[in-house]
Amino acid sequence: MMQRVLIAIGAGFAAALLFVVPIKGTALAMVVAFVAALPIMIAGLGFGHLTGLAAGVLGAIAISFALHPLFGALFAISLAGPAWFLSRLAALFRPDDSTPPKIFWYPVGRLLGWIVVLSAASTLALIGLVSLRIGGYGLFIDQAAQRLAPALDAIGGLSSLPGGYSNEDLARMIVSAMPPAMAAWTVVSLSINLWLAGRTVKISQLLARTWEDLPDHLALPPVALVVLAAALAACLVEGAPRLFGATIAAALITAYAFQGLAILHSLTRRSSARMPILMGAYFALLAIAPWPLAFAAIIGVIDAFHPIRRGSSQPPTISKV
Repeated sequence: MMQRVLIAIGAGFAAALLFVVPIKGTALAMVVAFVAALPIMIAGLGFGHLTGLAAGVLGAIAISFALHPLFGALFAISLAGPAWFLSRLAALFRPDDSTPPKIFWYPVGRLLGWIVVLSAASTLALIGLVSLRIGGYGLFIDQAAQRLAPALDAIGGLSSLPGGYSNEDLARMIVSAMPPAMAAWTVVSLSINLWLAGRTVKISQLLARTWEDLPDHLALPPVALVVLAAALAACLVEGAPRLFGATIAAALITAYAFQGLAILHSLTRRSSARMPILMGAYFALLAIAPWPLAFAAIIGVIDAFHPIRRGSSQPPTISKV
């Protein structure tokens, strides 16, 4: 019991520290902040979801006292809550009726689906929280654009925008694109952190669930296609529907890109050129994004319509969360 209490305290404070590191504004600080959810996920996967929950609560309390309750709320909404919930889901299992019973763990595809839900919801919640504090989303866009426009003026070369657009118009477009970008980045962050947490706990021999073959089994639930279509349709409507639609669509497209990359890993397994192909694909993702990401997402969507990985079998789903 005492061991879990100490782990919860250490994980909570470590996550809180990593969360506030970007205040320094250095590149190293931003890289370190990327793994801020990792301590909570490791605590949840290795020592039980209550340990992960306690770590998240302690981290939020620490930030609230050290900085401001608003930052504590941001930590809880954007990081601690999703990290705890995902580690809780990853530990769920269902035995069948055979003797001895066979264990079915919560499917990785549905985990990815929940990452999309949590990323979009936390982004919209953060935008809503900041907008309420300022006085509305429209006022938030105006104020943020007014602060960004001078920076665009300072870098120069933007005075001859096509269509009569001004730097302030460009600033408003950039600010409006922030929620979808945040949602997409959160999908990447939560996915990689959950994978790292799982590998770390597995190496420590504390991981209860079996390690699934991601290239063959990573696939979003079919309902994700319906949600994506609805989100893209909402982008055609001005105001709040566009904000919600663009944020959800960005999160889903990023998740489908992960599915597309899983397909690439699966299809190249028997190829002698597998390593150069994968290295080239990931180099392209880093160097000339977002086009390779969009191509990977298209492959993922095609796989949702017509499965490309013929040899794979999706694990049974679990009915209860």
